[in-house]
Amino acid sequence: MNRHGEKKITDKSSSRYSPEALEKKRRRNCERWVEKSIKKYGSIFNYDEAIKKYETQKKPKVLIICTKHNHGFLESPDKHVQLKYGGCKYCETEAVTAASLKKQKEKFFDWFYDNRAQKLEIESEFLGMTQPLLFKCKIHTQKDPEKFLPTRMMHGPGYGWGCSICAKEASSESGRLNVEQLRKELEPDLPEGIKINKIEFDEVASATRITLDCETHGIQKPIGKAQFISSREKCATCSRDRLGYADAKLRNLLQTGEKGYPCSLAVMEIEAFGIKALKVGVTTRTLEQRYRESLAKVFYEVRPLEIDAYVLENRIKIKFFEDKDERILKKGMGLGERWKGDTELYYFKSREPIINYIKQFIAELSKSEIDYQAELDSFLIPTPFPRKSEFEAGEFQGPVPVIGIDRETNEVLYRCSSIAEAHAMGFSNISMIISENYGRTQSKGIRWFKAEDFDPNNIPPIEIPRAKAVYCVERNQHFRSTVDAEEKMRQLGFAVSATKISSVLNWRRSKAGGFTWQESVLSTSEILSQDPELIINYIPAKNSNARQKVKLTCVEDKTERSFDSKSDAARFLKSAPGNITRAIKRNGTIKGYKAEILEEE
Repeated sequence: MNRHGEKKITDKSSSRYSPEALEKKRRRNCERWVEKSIKKYGSIFNYDEAIKKYETQKKPKVLIICTKHNHGFLESPDKHVQLKYGGCKYCETEAVTAASLKKQKEKFFDWFYDNRAQKLEIESEFLGMTQPLLFKCKIHTQKDPEKFLPTRMMHGPGYGWGCSICAKEASSESGRLNVEQLRKELEPDLPEGIKINKIEFDEVASATRITLDCETHGIQKPIGKAQFISSREKCATCSRDRLGYADAKLRNLLQTGEKGYPCSLAVMEIEAFGIKALKVGVTTRTLEQRYRESLAKVFYEVRPLEIDAYVLENRIKIKFFEDKDERILKKGMGLGERWKGDTELYYFKSREPIINYIKQFIAELSKSEIDYQAELDSFLIPTPFPRKSEFEAGEFQGPVPVIGIDRETNEVLYRCSSIAEAHAMGFSNISMIISENYGRTQSKGIRWFKAEDFDPNNIPPIEIPRAKAVYCVERNQHFRSTVDAEEKMRQLGFAVSATKISSVLNWRRSKAGGFTWQESVLSTSEILSQDPELIINYIPAKNSNARQKVKLTCVEDKTERSFDSKSDAARFLKSAPGNITRAIKRNGTIKGYKAEILEEE
C-alpha cells in the first residue's frame, strides 16, 4: 500500500499502479485541475470535453470551450491555469484592448481637464485616441457640437481647440506676440548696422510684421517673422548685394570693409548631363545643399572667410586655365540648360596640383598681406563664350495668399497672406500642394489652395495618389481605387481582394471575388456622385474552393460542434481536411464523428 492507500502491484520486472488505481488517480487529478481552474476563471470556460481527454497536467492538450466567445481551443491543463486568460485568444485580445483603451482614456482626460475643460464639454463616449469624439464649446454655445480626433486635439494645429471658431481665433492670436518680448528675442541676431524700427500686428493678414532700419539702405519694407529668422543679412538690399558672381561678392565686401562669413572651398567630383568632371567651388551653404545630386565625391575641403575664398578661387582659375574642362559647359549650351557652376571645372589630372595649391595658400594666409583690390582687378570673366540675353518681361510674382480648410468638413480654418505665413504657423510643403504637380493635397491634416483659385461652393474631392479607378461590370458600380473597391465590397459581404482586381486588369485572371472588373473612365467627382439607384444588387455564384462551415456530430452522445471550415474541423479531430471531405461524400464517420456541410442562411 502507498501513502494514498492504493494497492501497488509488486513485480520483479516493474513497479506500476494497477489500471484501476491509475484511472482513480487520473480522475482525482482532473477534478483538482477543474476546481483550480474554476476558482481562477469562474464560469467562463466549459471543461466537459477536456475531462474526457485529460491524462496528465502536462499532456496531452485538451479541448477547452470559452462560453463567452463560443470558441474552442486546445491547451495543456497546467498551461491553462498559468495563463492570464486561460489560452483563449479572444479573451486576451479583448482584455488587452480594454486595458489600452482605459490607459488612453486616462491620458486624454488628464490632458483635457488641464487644458480644455474650461472651454469645452465632451458630448460622446471615448472610443480611442483615433476615434472621433464630440465636443460642445462653452463659449460659442450657438454652434453645434463638433467631432475631433483626441490625438489631433492633443498634438495637431487648429484641431487642438475642439471648436473651429476658437481655432481660428487662436490662430490669429498666435501671431500677436508681445512687442517687447519679440524685440528682446530678435535683437541679439541682428547684424551690425541693422536695427528694428518697429514691430506691429497686421490685422488683415493676421500676422506680425517687422520693419528694419539698415544703416546703408535705410528703412526697409515690413517682413514677417519667418522671413526675418531665415534671412542672414535681414536687410533685403544687403541680401541682393551678396548675390552674383565672385567678383561682385568680393567688390561688395571691399566696399563694406567686411570679410564675410566662413564658407566652404572644396575640390569635388561632380556629374552633370552624364559627364563627370573635377569641380572647385565656394559656397556658404553645405556642399550637399549647394550641389545636391550632382555631387559625387569630395576630395578636399577648407573653411576660409568669404573674402579669401573668392581670391583663392580666382587664382586657381588663372593658374589652371589650360586644364579647364568645358565638356559640361558646351553640353549645357547645346541643350539650352546650363549647369550652374560649369565655369570652374577641370580635368581630373589637375586634382592633386590644385589641392596642393590650396594647402599652400592656406598655410601662407596668416603670414601674407593680400591686396584685395588688385585681386579684384584680375578676376576672370565667369564664362568664356558670348551669350544672348533672352530675358522676357513677365508678371511680378509677389506673395501668394493661401487658404487652409478642414479636409472632412471643408470649413475654412486659415487665411494666410503668403506661403511664408503658413510655414510660420507650422505647415510645410505648401508650394508643392498648391502647384498640383506633386500629388500632395494636405499638410498636417489641412488641405491648402491658392486664395485666388478657391471656390467654397466647388471644392474638388481629395484625390488618392497614384490610384487607378475601377468599374465592377455586374454591379454597374465605380470605385476610386482597387483598395476602395475592396473595402466597400467587403462591407457588403463579398470577399473581394484589391490585389486580385489588379490581376484582372492586367489580364492575369478573369474575375475577382466572382465579379468582372475594368478600368473606370469616370473622374473622382463623378465616382463620388454616382447615383446609388443605378447600382445593381448582384450576388455572384459561390466559388468552388470557398470556405465551407462544417458540423461534427458525436456518434456516441449526439453532441454537435460547428466549425468555420474543414481545416478547423480537421484540427479538432487531429486529422486532415481531405479526410473530412471523404467522410462527407460517403456519408460516413471520422474518429467517432459524423461530418456534414452547414448550409449558410
